[in-house]
Amino acid sequence: MTIEHEIKKKIDTIKGPVLEVLNKIIDEEYMYSVDNIVDKLKIQRVYIQKEFISKMDVLKLDKTFKLYCKSCMGDLKSYRELAEELGIGLEHSDFISLNLDVIGLINRSGLNKYKLSRRILISRPQLLETIENKFMRELEYPGYDGKYHQLYYKIDLKHAALMLDVGLKDQGDLKSLYGVRTELQVYRRIRKAGSGVVAKYVIPSESDTKKGMARYLLIEDIPHSKLQLFREVFLDDNEDDNKND
Repeated sequence: MTIEHEIKKKIDTIKGPVLEVLNKIIDEEYMYSVDNIVDKLKIQRVYIQKEFISKMDVLKLDKTFKLYCKSCMGDLKSYRELAEELGIGLEHSDFISLNLDVIGLINRSGLNKYKLSRRILISRPQLLETIENKFMRELEYPGYDGKYHQLYYKIDLKHAALMLDVGLKDQGDLKSLYGVRTELQVYRRIRKAGSGVVAKYVIPSESDTKKGMARYLLIEDIPHSKLQLFREVFLDDNEDDNKND
């Protein structure tokens, strides 16, 4: 079938902006939804919205972009809606033949139907920078007074990447893991060998009367694909410290 010039022209008015957004997603790594961050960091959605998202340059996905991408991904219902919006009578197979370049970018971008159902996407570099700035690593040691004391250290982007890629646990997760009921029991377990906790990260509280928000990285959660990053974050740093002693 020969596709009429007017039909191509109507499609191109939308296709151009779609290509621009797809290239932005790829180049700036817009790959996370708010739910992804909630799941990975175990932080409530309202806090993520207020303290993370509000300070980022998020990518808003409009209806036409979503319809266009879903149409390219084989969603006939979305294509019928798009075709009606454009006022074109074009077979879906012919629409696909005009958008092989768009389909290629969709595949590279990692977009799927779930991400296209979201209102916004968040870029990985911005998210890692926010994690780096928000969290500190807490190290605890027993003092001569019989009490435990804490030291806090700034983390770097490698820490942030490991935290985001592996995911963190909260107090509720550790209570279930250890089969205990209270925070004190969790702390006692963490202080023993074999707790499985690699690191404790804290978002400091702005209030002197409230504790910081604590999250935990567990050794059992680290997949084989992240072992090299784990070594760079924890083991290599320790080796460098020993050389400087």
